[in-house]
Amino acid sequence: MKKTILLFSGIVLLASSLFAYEPTLSLTNKSDLAKSPYSLTDFKKLKKANAEDPANVVKIKLLPLLFTMFTLQYERSIKENMSVACDFSFLRRSITETNLNNESFTTTYSAFGFSPEFRLYPNGDAREGFFVGPYATYLNFGIKGEYVNTNNAKGTGEISNITAIGGGVLLGWKWLIQDAFVIEAHLGYNYLSLTTPSSVNVTYTDGTKGVERVPELSVSGGIPTGGVTLGYAF
Repeated sequence: MKKTILLFSGIVLLASSLFAYEPTLSLTNKSDLAKSPYSLTDFKKLKKANAEDPANVVKIKLLPLLFTMFTLQYERSIKENMSVACDFSFLRRSITETNLNNESFTTTYSAFGFSPEFRLYPNGDAREGFFVGPYATYLNFGIKGEYVNTNNAKGTGEISNITAIGGGVLLGWKWLIQDAFVIEAHLGYNYLSLTTPSSVNVTYTDGTKGVERVPELSVSGGIPTGGVTLGYAF
């Protein structure tokens, strides 16, 4: 009888050693948590590590809105500490003036531009934190003037395809809130060279022609830049 018991005990121990395994965390409901050898804190950390991080962010820049410019940015993570982004900007602004000869004119500026950017996050997390972002800029401007001379005749002058290319670098910080909402602040240095014409040729409805002054826009060299953006990550 004793030999039988000893033999049975040996078989149980051998089977236990053969099929022994290290418990792993694979929890599907709350009841599984009580059976897990891991703590609740470890479970939360592992769940966060295995969660699918948002790789895309759509943002709007707030400062350009003060100058009637709408700037939308799209950013996508390409590695844990790297991302690529691009700004798309649209401008339309009108200025109405009257000169000493009581001639009125309205000048409308319109522009489209985009700025591709590469970002490096030294902290190793492209979702949030400090970043360095070199970028390039392309702008295309158009100017349209509508005039009324002293004879109350109307005329229109237009200048299009004024282009400018520049670039710079941004230093900023991005905050990710609830894995969905993004707030970003940045400062930088931008180089751009752009000068628009100061006059435009106009033909009036009464048959007369003239050269009319338009507000000149001139930007040349490096200028500081900065801003705040709000966005959504997905």
